[in-house]
Amino acid sequence: MSIRLPCFLTASLLLVLVTVAGCQTGDSDDREVENWKLGWRMLDSATSDEELARRQYDSLRRRSPIAEWQPVVAQLAIILHLSTRDSAEIAAIAGQRSPEERRELCQMGLLVGIVDCPPAAPESVTLPAWRDRLVGHHVRDQAVRGQLPADLIAAYAVDTTGWQDWDAAHVDSAGRALLQEFIITYGFPTRAQVGEEGMQSVFLIAQHADTDREWQAAQLPHLERAVARGDLDPQDYAYLFDRVRVGAGKQQRYGTQFRRVDAAAGVAELFPVEDSLHLDRRRMEMGMMPAKLYVRTMLEPG
Repeated sequence: MSIRLPCFLTASLLLVLVTVAGCQTGDSDDREVENWKLGWRMLDSATSDEELARRQYDSLRRRSPIAEWQPVVAQLAIILHLSTRDSAEIAAIAGQRSPEERRELCQMGLLVGIVDCPPAAPESVTLPAWRDRLVGHHVRDQAVRGQLPADLIAAYAVDTTGWQDWDAAHVDSAGRALLQEFIITYGFPTRAQVGEEGMQSVFLIAQHADTDREWQAAQLPHLERAVARGDLDPQDYAYLFDRVRVGAGKQQRYGTQFRRVDAAAGVAELFPVEDSLHLDRRRMEMGMMPAKLYVRTMLEPG
C-alpha cells in the first residue's frame, strides 16, 4: 500500500521527507528520537494549524542548533510552506551544507530563487534500453494497484494501452522474469546501469514477489548491498525485510506490513513487531516516519 503524506508537500518534498533520518545526536538516544518525532509532528500539523507548526518549529530549533541539524531539508520544508518565506534563513542553512548537499537540495527544488542553482543534468545510464523496460514495468506494477504514475509515463513514453485489463498476478510474474533475465546477463542491477527509476522498479519486483517466497528472500542481500552503494533507499530494504519476515510467519522489524486496514472502521493493524519499544528508533535510522503517523496515513483517503 502507498503512503500519503500531508498534502502541502510537493512531490520533491515528499521524497525528501520520507528518506530523511533523525536529528542531531543529543544528550541521549531518547532525546534524539524525541527531536525526530517533534520534527514530524511539526510537518504534519502544518497542514491544518500554522501557528502550532511555528511553535513546534521554534521548540525544535531551541533543542537543536541549525549547524548541527542532519535533516536540514525538514527545516527548509517547514519554512518554505509557512506563510513567511525567510529567504535569508534558508540561504544561511544551505550555506552550512557541503557542496554535494546543496546540489541535492537544488535538485529537489528547495533552493530555487534563493541561492544560485546549476541546471540539473539528466541521469546518465549505461543500459538505457533496460532502464526503459524496467520503468515500463514500474508503471504496470502501480497501475494494477490503482495508481497510474503520469510522470513516468510522460518522461519515458510508456505505452499504457489496455492498462485497465492488466492483471496483478501476471504483472508480478512478468516482473520477476524481467529481473531474472537481467541478472543472468549482467548480475544484480545498479543505478549506474538503469538509473533511479529503474532501481525503484527492481525494488517493486522483489517486494511484490509473494508467490515465490524463496526467490523474494534471496533478493534481500542484493538490496542490502544496493543500499550500501547508494543505489536504493534504506527504507526499501526495510520494506522487503519485513515482507520476507511476515511471509515466513515471523515478527517484522520496522513495522511496515499490515494485517488489516479498514479505513471505514478506522482500523489499521500491523503484523506483530519485534522489540516494539525501540520500533521508532529503528524507523528513524532507516529514514522512515514515526510508526503512529505511518499507521494514521494508512487510514486517510487518497
